[in-house]
Amino acid sequence: MGAIRKGGELKMGTIDGVAIKCGSTNRKEPDVIYMVGKTWVKPNIECNFESSIALVRRNMERRIKIALNTFDDFENKYIFDFSLTPLNMEVGKPKFMQFQIFLRQNKRKMREFRKIKDILNETMTPIVRAMINDFNDNDFDLTIHKL
Repeated sequence: MGAIRKGGELKMGTIDGVAIKCGSTNRKEPDVIYMVGKTWVKPNIECNFESSIALVRRNMERRIKIALNTFDDFENKYIFDFSLTPLNMEVGKPKFMQFQIFLRQNKRKMREFRKIKDILNETMTPIVRAMINDFNDNDFDLTIHKL
């Protein structure tokens, strides 16, 4: 007999070169949900890549905290992983980036799995758009495919 599939994942689409999906390890009772974004980051000018990336990461984390304090759909606890290293970064050469945000739904406002996408679109999509703007302001391009 095969294993029972408990998790679920939904594609949220692409926002300006960032592919986003969300999911839960338990789609029947999605207590903890996650959002994953993937893209290729290409610097257009020579700069201090380390400080530019650190700024984007810091701004994104600050915006997550603000969103969690503004919307009561999630608890204030979260896990945020931002995977982009400035090592060996070169102008015109894309590097793969991924971020993950793990959130716990507020027990009083527990939603079913299919409605998670709508909640994340409302709360987290503006954060992703702001991250994209931060990269663009620092002369980085984001693309869904490695060019």
